[in-house]
Amino acid sequence: MNDKKRQNLHLEPVEPVDMPPARPGSVRLRFDDVPGTAAPEASSAPMVQSDPTSQQRPAPVQRPDPAAPQQSAPAAQPEPTLPTEPVMRPLPVVPSLSEELDALTANRWQADDADRNDGGVPQSLRDPLAARPRWSSVTLCVVLPILMVLIAMAVWSMAVRTLTGQQYDNLAYESFSGMVSAAVSAGSSAFAGFLTALGGDIALGPVKLSVVAVPDAVFGLTALVTVVVRKRWRLLAQMIGFAAVAVIAAELLKNLLPRQTLDMSSLKTAGNSAPSGHVAVAAVVALALLCVVPRVLRAVTAIIGACYVTLVGVSMIADGWHRPADVVMALLLVGAVALLALAFTGGSGMDEPGTRVSSVSVQVVGTVMIVGGLMACGYAAYLIWQLAPGLAYSAKWAASASSVSAVVMIAGVASLVFGLALAMRHVTASPLSKLGLVGAPPAPPKRR
Repeated sequence: MNDKKRQNLHLEPVEPVDMPPARPGSVRLRFDDVPGTAAPEASSAPMVQSDPTSQQRPAPVQRPDPAAPQQSAPAAQPEPTLPTEPVMRPLPVVPSLSEELDALTANRWQADDADRNDGGVPQSLRDPLAARPRWSSVTLCVVLPILMVLIAMAVWSMAVRTLTGQQYDNLAYESFSGMVSAAVSAGSSAFAGFLTALGGDIALGPVKLSVVAVPDAVFGLTALVTVVVRKRWRLLAQMIGFAAVAVIAAELLKNLLPRQTLDMSSLKTAGNSAPSGHVAVAAVVALALLCVVPRVLRAVTAIIGACYVTLVGVSMIADGWHRPADVVMALLLVGAVALLALAFTGGSGMDEPGTRVSSVSVQVVGTVMIVGGLMACGYAAYLIWQLAPGLAYSAKWAASASSVSAVVMIAGVASLVFGLALAMRHVTASPLSKLGLVGAPPAPPKRR
């Protein structure tokens, strides 16, 4: 700095009157650069600084600068401690992947066990068809019996309450003896003798037992043993109720239904004989066996039962016990009660899950029996309509035709009843579903 600029530099004390309070010792710098103005000479005496304490001014308030970082008070230093021995802690054990999977599986099994229903199936896999059939099947088991009862009542009304019906029944009833004789003369003596013996009695001392009761007992005992061995307790209750209702209904109707004599050409016209009790019992035991056997035997049992009931019905007419309308009415009533009993199928009365598959034998045999039965009934009705003009005169050609039509009608109704029972038993016992086809998952092992 040169001498001229040094002379223009003046130091003055800060005047507190004209300026806001300043920090002690602060000075104001001023450069006098106006030309021609002589700066006063600097005094050689020392500059006197004002003492802030001598003027008794209040100390300025220190305001924190928001831009400046706040300095916290120094934390208290912990007292030094003597070194101690390190504590040995075990490291956490990390489970392996297999152990984690086992734990997850165990939790899932516990949840399934807590959520299982009576059938042992978890809720996530519950199937309403596992314990009951479809509602459509149940509806058919209710509608079909109503139709069969209506048809049975129509048969009784036409055969008993009309003159033509009584003439047909009496003509077929009386011509069966001639048909049996013709069978004997033609060389079928064994078959004719079987029909005659099947409708006869067995003398066991003072007690007479019907011959047809022997095969009935065989069918009934076989059905009982089968259902007990398979442990189908609900099905056993169904079959007991079915047998009781069917037999009691047949006996009550036989005693309650009236029969007015309209045809005077026959000697045996008094008393009502519809429906046939013998045929009703035979149909009950055969249908019960059909309902309790496993799936693989249902089709064969249906064929055997239909043939057996047909033979029993024909033998009742050949031996003079019943008229054709009595046999047809008994078959329709027993079939209706059997289908109605199948509407209550459920639980142990159904096939086990995992074994419910579509059966080819049931489909083929059931279809053939139903269609064949309908065709046979239609053909028999056509024969009866054709021979109606000769009934009033008891013509010989009408007698033979009445016998043939009666046999065809009985065989057709038996085939229809057992075909429907076969089909409805399968659809109520084996409704197709995922659980029914695959089965329930295996039960988890018990952990100790």
